[in-house]
Amino acid sequence: MSVRRLADEQPTSFEFTPENKAWAEREVAKYPPGRQASAVLALLWRAQKQNGYWLPRAAIEKVAAMLDMPNIRVLEVATFYTMFNLAPVGRHYVQVCTTTPCMLAGSDDIRRAHAVQPVSVLQTEYSIFERAVEREILPTTRELGIGFVAYSPLGRGFLTSEVKPASEYGPGDMRSVDERWQPGNYERNVAAIERLTELARGKGASVTQLALAWLLAQGDDVVPIPGTRSPDRLAENVGAADVTLTADDLKLVDEILPGGSFGSRYAAAHMPSWDRG
Repeated sequence: MSVRRLADEQPTSFEFTPENKAWAEREVAKYPPGRQASAVLALLWRAQKQNGYWLPRAAIEKVAAMLDMPNIRVLEVATFYTMFNLAPVGRHYVQVCTTTPCMLAGSDDIRRAHAVQPVSVLQTEYSIFERAVEREILPTTRELGIGFVAYSPLGRGFLTSEVKPASEYGPGDMRSVDERWQPGNYERNVAAIERLTELARGKGASVTQLALAWLLAQGDDVVPIPGTRSPDRLAENVGAADVTLTADDLKLVDEILPGGSFGSRYAAAHMPSWDRG
């Protein structure tokens, strides 16, 4: 990708339409006081849709004010999902993001985008926990020679040794409302992690390293991008490159979680159409 910056031309103000304002207020009301920041992604998505699928700076500030969040925190969310209006600086390559706010509908959209401007890399969620891309997205990128960047390769932290129930995460943490952390799903996912951890121990690795090694075993075109603030975690992540998984290991992973995790990564209304199967 190129170095990018906020586009110079930005509207000076933003207001939700009456219909979207009422929708946003209902969305915020779903969360108790102290946890209403959890509605940030939904509100950004609605603002983006209203503004032709790009977020102006004023919309980011509007959402921040509605949720009593610092502008920079809302900007971080928008940045992660590539939602705002960007201008390339110098030579650039095209990376397509398939998160819901980017409104990529599936393989047909990838083909249309690639026909207009060759796409170098596609980025979306892919892990032992999230495997929907295997149905049509990954086969399409491989057919077209597009690289694949797997974000959230550790299942947003579930594929680690420090997972905890949704109720123990703070306000604004997406895991507090993620279906995979909710009662019922949480216990089943923990049981799966315990089996994966046992497999990892047999190879002298952590479950985190096993999860990354599994992605690396999917093909040379798949590149996981785990995030961390800890040098120790960074070293652990890098160590995954030294973990070799056999065909039997990969088969066992499929048996433990044949279709990915229990529970969806987003609420149904925010799932891309290709990820609703």
